[in-house]
Amino acid sequence: MKKPLKTKKKRSDAKRKIIQLPSSNLDMENFIDANRNRLLESVVDGLEYAVKNNLGGIEILSFDRSNYIALISRKDYKENLDNILNLALVDENYELCGRVHNIIKLIRAPVLSRKLKLVNLIK
Repeated sequence: MKKPLKTKKKRSDAKRKIIQLPSSNLDMENFIDANRNRLLESVVDGLEYAVKNNLGGIEILSFDRSNYIALISRKDYKENLDNILNLALVDENYELCGRVHNIIKLIRAPVLSRKLKLVNLIK
């Protein structure tokens, strides 16, 4: 039976939960090995929330008994999504692949629409 992940709710988004990783290296490695897919899902949830809400960065993880947190800034969203996509392909988690592709499309959409507007203005 899987243990529930330790989470804490963010004030800005009561629905989104931040996963708390164990502080010790050995415990953290074991936790990540045991919860890899759920961790990936949580990171994708956070990135999706950040993209949809046009945030400059998002807290992804925190560490038990520590003030340290893991953040991803907007400029790194796509790179992290590409890495998650590669891991999901290796794991044959095609549902997650689809979600990641949709988020990448959301990131690209404003750029494409701005370019199309410029092209239309030039014509």
